Amino acid sequence: MKRLVLAAAITAASAATNAAVITNVFTGTDAEVLAYSAQYQSYFAAGETVEDFETGFTTVTGGLDNSGSSIATSVGTFTSVDPGTLGNYGATLALSDENTSVFNGRKNGTVGGANYLDSNDSTQVVWDLGLNPVGEFSDIGFLLSDAGDVEAFLNITFNDGSTTTVNLAGNAADGNLQYVTASFDPSVTYAQIVFNNKLADGNWSTNDGWGIDDIIVGKVPEPSSVALLGLGLLGAGMARRNKKA
Repeated sequence: MKRLVLAAAITAASAATNAAVITNVFTGTDAEVLAYSAQYQSYFAAGETVEDFETGFTTVTGGLDNSGSSIATSVGTFTSVDPGTLGNYGATLALSDENTSVFNGRKNGTVGGANYLDSNDSTQVVWDLGLNPVGEFSDIGFLLSDAGDVEAFLNITFNDGSTTTVNLAGNAADGNLQYVTASFDPSVTYAQIVFNNKLADGNWSTNDGWGIDDIIVGKVPEPSSVALLGLGLLGAGMARRNKKA
């Protein structure tokens, strides 16, 4: 069963002054998720930062080699952390090409591109969201591929002074795509995002990973509610089609 949290929920929750971050996860066919990603990115004001891993990186073969435990990008630093249990490939990350990766299902989402950041089955990955100047953002979005297709339930925690956690369902289809967005309160100037691969019993998963691509960080100009409502309606239409299917 496909799972959808409508972007309209972001609009409804934005009135809550005590909510530091509101999150949204969209799932569907590859075409639907990529269309959703493109629509979401179109709402950003000029000056947003987009990281698609296509420029300035040397790719390696995911799993067989690695780019180290920490990788700096235009949207901050990703670090594979050892929380007490290492994944099958250790505490490493990889800048991978979907055409050479040993992991089936992890994929690039950029039109005409091939690269993405691979978790290499790390049990925990920490993303320190680095921006210049600090505070010049309100919204982020990113594409996840192949999450939870073996045995893991991917848990994403947005730590921004408060803590908001998103739990992605396990036992997903091989090669699944999901698009995750987060809308931050204007008071937030820094965020750390933690990806945890856990089993249903809460223990660490050592042989399940994911790819991340097409990250966008920036500001959705006011009145953002109009744009987000439109995105919610797009999601609602897709949800109806999925239900009929």
